[in-house]
Amino acid sequence: MKSFLMNAKWIYLILITTILFGCNAGTSSPVSPSSGTAEDVSYIEQVNSINVSGKRLSGIKQEIVDYYSKANILKTYNEPQYTIVCVPFDQQPSLINKSPSEKAAAYNPLKYIKTSTYMQKMMSNSAPFQVKADLCDVGDVAINRPLLKTLKRGNVNAFAKSSVNHSSIAANTDGYNWAQPILAGLYSNDTSILIPGDAKSVMARFSEVNRTRAIVREEDQSHIINQIWWTNHAGSGDLDFASIEAGIITSNYFTDSVQTTLFIYSTNNDYNGGGYNLIPGMFVQYPNTPALGTPIDTSNHYAIKFRIIPEGYELDLYISPDTSDDYIAMGYYPYSYYSDRPATETNYMRFFSVGAEIYHDSSSSNVLHAGGTIHGVAIDSTILEMTGIWASDSDILAGAIARHQGNSYATFYYK
Repeated sequence: MKSFLMNAKWIYLILITTILFGCNAGTSSPVSPSSGTAEDVSYIEQVNSINVSGKRLSGIKQEIVDYYSKANILKTYNEPQYTIVCVPFDQQPSLINKSPSEKAAAYNPLKYIKTSTYMQKMMSNSAPFQVKADLCDVGDVAINRPLLKTLKRGNVNAFAKSSVNHSSIAANTDGYNWAQPILAGLYSNDTSILIPGDAKSVMARFSEVNRTRAIVREEDQSHIINQIWWTNHAGSGDLDFASIEAGIITSNYFTDSVQTTLFIYSTNNDYNGGGYNLIPGMFVQYPNTPALGTPIDTSNHYAIKFRIIPEGYELDLYISPDTSDDYIAMGYYPYSYYSDRPATETNYMRFFSVGAEIYHDSSSSNVLHAGGTIHGVAIDSTILEMTGIWASDSDILAGAIARHQGNSYATFYYK
């Protein structure tokens, strides 16, 4: 009898353990691994096992492996659409390989703003984002980990754009299409305008791509972008072409299914290097800001401002549909990637443009539909009038300028 009771006790314990672990296995609650945990090692091994072709994609794959082999992953959140990892501020891609003195010199607003005040602002402004300010511990940075399936597809455009060798906007070039309003600038009327030498910021306000037109099918490797460019030349094609970019993208590059997300982009060599979001290491993201490449509330307007600061070019994000001054300072592009002199001394980025970019995967037979609206454009406090909109072919891209309450806005579509 005693033996029977002991066996029954062990069977009961085994059943309880199985039930508990089985229930927890399917949740998306965070784990807090240290560097080199089984999950991190498994991710690196899986990336390493993926065969990719082409020099650019091979380089991107190696960047991912190198970074995740070194980074101290503090927490991992496995969500259905994406995986978020939390890292210390000085271990994000742009800083992980820097010297201790360079890391210490990187601008971090938490050094200068009271922690409670900083976090209160982040929490109140990050509501439109799925990834909230307090997902990672105070002082850490949330990163959307590259998807394995995106790398397996072998589509380099999901990680980096291509140089299309044009000095003026042209349609249907290597799968890319653009629609940009003509801006009435201080120096020219064109899609890319030369800004005043003493200008300290450029800004544009968007609403997300029109859902009635925005169609990116799950099997496509395509994107629809509403964005702002700040560049050193009027158009790409020169080897020293540099661009900092940000906007709203509809794609399945960063999420398991097609979603609309916030993105950034940077290149300093005509799109032969650089890429989306943080992996290229050309953007310092401030702690506890929303993770790039994760879904946003598409009912909001999003204004993006690039502003010159001593460290480079800061990205400020306004999420109110009105002209509120409340914003999230997301981070900055260090000037050292583009010039040997601070932007406060001489602004290397002199040309400004805004509009739509559509990439349609040529291997897909599906027709891509896109649409969006630009609600306003400005340099410092000077509002720029949009006097026309570029269109290559009425059957491919078209646009119109209209006025509402005295302000011009541009709408565009691709069909």
